Amino acid sequence: MTPVVKRAVRIVAEIAFFAIAIPIAIALADTWYEWLVAILLALAAVWELFSYVTVHPVEFANRISFGERVPIQEGGILKEKTSRKLPWEEVEFFDHQVANHQGDVEVVTATGSSSTAPKGRGVVKLKFTYQSRPNANVGDARGRLRFREMSASVVEQGINDRIESELITIAVVTSLDDFLGSKEALEVIARAVVELPIMPHEDRDLLNKLGVAYPITADKSLEFYANPKNKDVIRQDRFNHPDFKNLPSPVEEYFGIDVTQFMLTSVLPSDAVKAALESERRAEALKASMDVFKEDFPDSPEERKRLALAASGISEVTQLDVSGSSGATPIALIQPQKKGKS
Repeated sequence: MTPVVKRAVRIVAEIAFFAIAIPIAIALADTWYEWLVAILLALAAVWELFSYVTVHPVEFANRISFGERVPIQEGGILKEKTSRKLPWEEVEFFDHQVANHQGDVEVVTATGSSSTAPKGRGVVKLKFTYQSRPNANVGDARGRLRFREMSASVVEQGINDRIESELITIAVVTSLDDFLGSKEALEVIARAVVELPIMPHEDRDLLNKLGVAYPITADKSLEFYANPKNKDVIRQDRFNHPDFKNLPSPVEEYFGIDVTQFMLTSVLPSDAVKAALESERRAEALKASMDVFKEDFPDSPEERKRLALAASGISEVTQLDVSGSSGATPIALIQPQKKGKS
């Protein structure tokens, strides 16, 4: 028998008891104390009927006693089940479904390898999506639900800033090419920021298990997170481990939320950087084609002249001497190539 069924059976049994006991007590009441028993039974029945509240799976509730919310540590939160409350208490329900969010950050990497790198060459834009919901277990110092103090825009901006802050420390010591080519490692880093109570590269227990020396400096962080073995252990022993899934990250604790999913969707250079990189690729392609052309270019001046004329659509050059007052002057008659009839 499931817990829900057990609770339902218990409630029905209690109601049935009072439904039978009260009429019997009234029918048998002759003396004042028998009437007192009947009245007390009636009051107990009313208490019983008004002391239950049902909380559905997609919500939770906060008990309110005499206008004040009951703190979390005093049992003020009612979760998915049929629970008891005092008859004079009210409850406030909160939606516990996940909401979808999008975020983006911009960081500047170390100078790239190109000598023609323009200003801002290392600017990279990262976009990500995540799902979150209110966390019924996180409250302020007085035990009040923390998420009620935060608007959605404040939470989204705060998560953007926290991820950006973590990635900047890595970007400034990483080349643009290395940064752009490390999407999987960057996703692990950003996800750890919003989901884990401590960053993996600062977790001494995890590092000891991996056999990695502490501390890991910023210039080695990307290499640490890009290592396939390290990524697998982080996913298994941190992201998917029950002990860590139930612990809020500093971000979750501050904003009173529970981040359920996170995905880094793109890691791309800025528009200015894209244009610069495209210009560099074209210049390199042109240089490569010129190198090939030089290797095949003939040494003979006459052959080079013939190739140049052929490239211009000229098939024949005839030199004639024209007599004048100052003697014979050579001129050239240029014969264009004949095109076939279409």
